[in-house]
Amino acid sequence: MASSPETDGPRHIGRVVDPLARDDGATEPALELEPDAAVVADEEASAGAPEPRVDPAETRADEEIARSATPPPAAAEASAPAREGGHPVRDKLLARAAANRREHAEKLGARATAVHGNLDEIGRDQPPATRPLDVELDLVGAGARAGRPPAAPLVHSGGPQLSPAMVAVFGTLLGLATVASLIALMIHLHPAIHPETRAVASRAAAPANTALTTRSAPAPIPKHKKIPGPWRIADLKGDSSYRIVGAEIGRDPFLKVIQDKGLDKSQAYAVLHALKDLVNLDKCGPHDKFEAAIKRSTKELTAFEYIASKEAVYQARADKNGALQSKKLDLHVERAEVKGAFAYDGKNVGDSAAAAGFGKGLYHALDDALHGHMDMDDLSRGDMFRVVAQEVTVLGEFNRYAGIEAVEYRPVKGKPERFYYYRDSHDNAGYYDESGKSPYSGGWRFPIPGAHVTSPFNLHRMHPILHKIMPHLGTDIGAPIGTPVHASSFGVVERMTGSGATGNLVMLKHSRGIETGYAHLVRFADGLKVGDHVKRFQVVGYVGSTGRSTGPHLHWIAKKDGKFFDAMKLKPDSMRVLPADERDAFAKAKSKYDAMLDAITLPEAPAPEMAEAPAEPAADEPPGADEGDPGNTVAAAPGPPAQPSAPSQVAPAATAKPAGKTSAVYLSDKELLKLQSATDDGEVPK
Repeated sequence: MASSPETDGPRHIGRVVDPLARDDGATEPALELEPDAAVVADEEASAGAPEPRVDPAETRADEEIARSATPPPAAAEASAPAREGGHPVRDKLLARAAANRREHAEKLGARATAVHGNLDEIGRDQPPATRPLDVELDLVGAGARAGRPPAAPLVHSGGPQLSPAMVAVFGTLLGLATVASLIALMIHLHPAIHPETRAVASRAAAPANTALTTRSAPAPIPKHKKIPGPWRIADLKGDSSYRIVGAEIGRDPFLKVIQDKGLDKSQAYAVLHALKDLVNLDKCGPHDKFEAAIKRSTKELTAFEYIASKEAVYQARADKNGALQSKKLDLHVERAEVKGAFAYDGKNVGDSAAAAGFGKGLYHALDDALHGHMDMDDLSRGDMFRVVAQEVTVLGEFNRYAGIEAVEYRPVKGKPERFYYYRDSHDNAGYYDESGKSPYSGGWRFPIPGAHVTSPFNLHRMHPILHKIMPHLGTDIGAPIGTPVHASSFGVVERMTGSGATGNLVMLKHSRGIETGYAHLVRFADGLKVGDHVKRFQVVGYVGSTGRSTGPHLHWIAKKDGKFFDAMKLKPDSMRVLPADERDAFAKAKSKYDAMLDAITLPEAPAPEMAEAPAEPAADEPPGADEGDPGNTVAAAPGPPAQPSAPSQVAPAATAKPAGKTSAVYLSDKELLKLQSATDDGEVPK
């Protein structure tokens, strides 16, 4: 008997295909439906076959598939006549789907009646009549399919819904995040927004555990820790069995000083012999010191120390035989590179640096490094410095700054500048700016740094007092009375006079037949006398207006073999430029220091100073009364007694003269001019 599809293999009863379940145009795979169990049983019974086992899961899947292909009840009823001639299995499946549809509609209706009509509609199910067909298919087939069809749109699956309250909470949080993002964007685009608004927006946009800072604090300079040192004579100061003597060497001979302080001649020569191989005691510095420990009972010299500095101490100590054994003490002197930054507080550079962790003496090191490039007296509050310095420690503690390796000066108003220490191949060293220029300090110096020339050397100048053509054989430098005047170079005081047209005058004799003079001084430097040797830039006097002068200034004179010439031809404080063969080496050193300076974090600028409020008039003084004019006094109206006021915190006036001081530097310009019968018009050039 020939086999037929009705008896052999699975039977293809029908194919349920929804044309809207795919939106990409691909062909939908066929869904093979098993024949109805009753029909199969009837057919197999008639054929004598045993009754097959029906899987309940497969039956439920068949029902869901049929339901997905079933139109609404009304449509099903309307098309009932057209299906009368259909397959019995298909009719049965469609009937079951219609029944399930009616049951689902009844449940939705019951749910809708249980909800109050005025509640928010957020989260409610959409009525079946208004859902698109593709949505309906996904909702109905959710239980039969593991996922949505390939390329089908992701739509509402009909699962558990969020409550209206939860949806409102999530919506509020989303709105706050959006507002914070918009504010942060506005602040980024418009930096001029008020700082408080900026801070609030930053806190809203940043995580809760994020620290908000406007500028990170500079890295602290490492602290120093004292380490144990060798035995010193100072350790015996608490022992009454020893007598400790000591003093500065000064300008007297070494042997004379130590004998005057208590050592006998034999002890003095024993010390000289013990230390002769370590230090030259014939050339002691004026500030070098010594200490000696003498046993009271025997008057024997136990130990002697020659202290050239905190870093160099030479000790001679008696052994068991009484002989002095000498050595240079190991004080663990070390040099280290330190980096940091500070902001000038407007009052004191040293205090500003100390507040940032620097040691004492940084001001002088900076002044040396910047000399000729800028004047430290012209700093403004808020100016900042980045510094790479070299410090010296003794026994682990800070002692001094050996110098500045590189420095960046950042003024409040103006362009930042950097300066670098550099030593060339010819052993010339100095501080160079970024263009490779350095002040030439090896030659002549300008007597008053930073001062301006009011009248240059001129052989045909109109004299401002005599009103006739007279040669101006010097250079006039304008400066206030009392300003220190420095020697332009090493020399010997040749003459000091206090009369004539030049007033108080100091003449210095230098090498190669050159002389320099400093005229119109208000007074000479203390202790200066004819024959003294002066160093370059040593103070020789103070600016005044003595002699034939129209006002306070310095008249700077220069001579060569007795003939006047322009002192500016000495090229004082001139700039030197690195030669071409040094440029590459300097650029390499500059690049290294630039990286160091860039890595230093700038500190916060100091807060602006509060302006002092004008003083209120006293209760018993009418407004406008002049304290200095007794004729303006007015009797005060009677009133309640005034309450005792707090002690005054006003600092004494800066112009007050210290008791016992009568030198010119403690007098005001007005007082000095009155004493000298001069005006303050200044020298007038032609």
